[in-house]
Amino acid sequence: MNALLKVSDLNKSFKALHVLKNVNMEVENGERHVIIGPNGAGKTTLFNCIYGTLTPTSGMVYFKDKPIHDEESYKRVKKGMSRTFQKNNLFEDLTVEENVHLAILGNKDYKFNPLKPLLQYKDVNEKKVEVLEEWGMYARRKWLVNQLSYGEQRLLEIILALSSNPTLVLLDEPTSGMSPSETSQFTNFIKKIPRDITLLIIEHDMEVVFSIADKITVLHHGEALLSGDPESVRGEQMIQEIYFGGGALSK
Repeated sequence: MNALLKVSDLNKSFKALHVLKNVNMEVENGERHVIIGPNGAGKTTLFNCIYGTLTPTSGMVYFKDKPIHDEESYKRVKKGMSRTFQKNNLFEDLTVEENVHLAILGNKDYKFNPLKPLLQYKDVNEKKVEVLEEWGMYARRKWLVNQLSYGEQRLLEIILALSSNPTLVLLDEPTSGMSPSETSQFTNFIKKIPRDITLLIIEHDMEVVFSIADKITVLHHGEALLSGDPESVRGEQMIQEIYFGGGALSK
């Protein structure tokens, strides 16, 4: 496999506060790469630097072998990157299909064309139906987003991220606030995403982490302590002590 995403000696400071410290990480094509670490470890700041929401203080971000660390986020989306956020970022007073429609339009060059109603583009309407059917939301297409359960809203946000045909999707704490049944539904959902889409995930639920991860990177005080397969991380004594109180991780 080749690295789709590479982070090299990445630093991010907010005046005297050093949030990221020489972070190095590689994400391979098709990989399910999960980032773990306690609150304040710098996980979301790392996501923001990768996606372009924040500009690194120093260091490099490469996507498809090209440096992107100084590009705006919309250019990264054009190149095949997409993301979700810790909190739902949906239009709650619009319907499910209207949210999907807007997500698909967001990556179209003609989205600002004032001469044709946006609902009349055949390719967008066909793609919208395809997406809704593929991910099991077609029956709820006319529902307002605020009529969905919290777990359904979180899944819809992932569907929107997938709507732009990305090669890399960043998922920031996708199971946060979910019930156990919703978390199980999410895990099954992730397993259905085809491997031509690479996933980089921040996750706090260890059962989810070890059920979906091909590789895990551990952040602590802004540093990437290690990256490895789930079993090697599970057996690392330093990680046991820092994150899990020295107790063995559940199988």
